[in-house]
Amino acid sequence: MIAKAVGINAGSIYNHYDNKQSILDAIFVMMKERYLEREHHLQIPKNPEQVDDFFRHINLSHLDLISEELFLFYLEDEIEVRFRHLLIIEQFQNPKIAQLLYQRYYAEPIAFQTKLFQTMMDSRLIKEGNAKTAALHFYAPMMLLLTSYERGSITRDEAFNEIREHVQQFRQLYGKE
Repeated sequence: MIAKAVGINAGSIYNHYDNKQSILDAIFVMMKERYLEREHHLQIPKNPEQVDDFFRHINLSHLDLISEELFLFYLEDEIEVRFRHLLIIEQFQNPKIAQLLYQRYYAEPIAFQTKLFQTMMDSRLIKEGNAKTAALHFYAPMMLLLTSYERGSITRDEAFNEIREHVQQFRQLYGKE
């Protein structure tokens, strides 16, 4: 499929890559870069000092915007969607891909959001509680809606409206506004 997409003979692809795993590794690097570009577009800092400051001063309205933008990225970015589907299919044949799928779509988002919510709790921007549970409350419905959309159970507009309602409900539960 890759060779066909770039217009070369399937065997020629191995002039550039040693094996299937090296091709997948290159795709993983490219996808990480695409996600980092999206974070940059949303003005999410990378420098550790800036990240802590960002977390301490983010308001829930900005969190709404980031959530909606990232959800749309996962929902509509054709390359992201194909990548996720590749990982889902290949996870049963390759433990490394299963681990990558877990890291990218569970462990990393939950770790990021746990840190975000803990910092917001410490800064008294949201109610105190278990930050990891808050991260699970926030993130799990997003993945459920994404999966529901991809399976054809709901439309794009239904998924997006549900995300908006979910984020508003989250704000009501955790916010101090």
